[in-house]
Amino acid sequence: KYISAYPVIDASNYELCLKYVGDMVELIGKVYEVKKGKTKYGKPYTFINFGDWRKDIVKISIWSEGLSEISQKPDDSWIGKWISVSGLMEPPYISKYKYAHLSIAISKNNQLHILSDKDARYRLGTFCGIQEKSSYPENSNQALIEEIRKKDTQRIYQKQSTASSNEAILNKMRNQTIQTNTNKTQNTIQNSTQNTIQNTSLPGLRIIFIILVLIIIFVLIL
Repeated sequence: KYISAYPVIDASNYELCLKYVGDMVELIGKVYEVKKGKTKYGKPYTFINFGDWRKDIVKISIWSEGLSEISQKPDDSWIGKWISVSGLMEPPYISKYKYAHLSIAISKNNQLHILSDKDARYRLGTFCGIQEKSSYPENSNQALIEEIRKKDTQRIYQKQSTASSNEAILNKMRNQTIQTNTNKTQNTIQNSTQNTIQNTSLPGLRIIFIILVLIIIFVLIL
């Protein structure tokens, strides 16, 4: 059984490789093209592409420092061959033409190895089918980030729920206070009205009673 120090990833599976950005991996793929060039400072570089460079692909970047370290220099004779590369999966480079490239940079000779077809397929068959079942590799940086995000989301939700609950309680207290004050105001108005009527009616009745008594006395005298 093949034992690797890192997760073994299929270089032709861009979406799967994207999940391992920031992780050390062993990348296995068939070379699609080898592109050589020079930087604007005149330093040589070599890209080993695992797909059409105009699409979202994974590639190997070998800058001038790396080229001076490796014993086997990639060229067109590598096209169609299987290779294994161990290193850090770097964040994607997104061009102005909207294609994206993931890459691993080579800085040491022992990072890059040519594999036989049988060996490459054996390594991929052993590991990659398992890796694709999970969204993120166990203990990867992405898994930890996702866990932190979930916890932050839960804390925010709990804070929002607590705030909503407290707000509901405050609103209930405000409504109760307003209702109590309204009831008190209504009772005060009713009591004031009744007292006014009572205070107004009693003197009027006395006057009417006195007038009636005077009329009766006057009639009796006559």
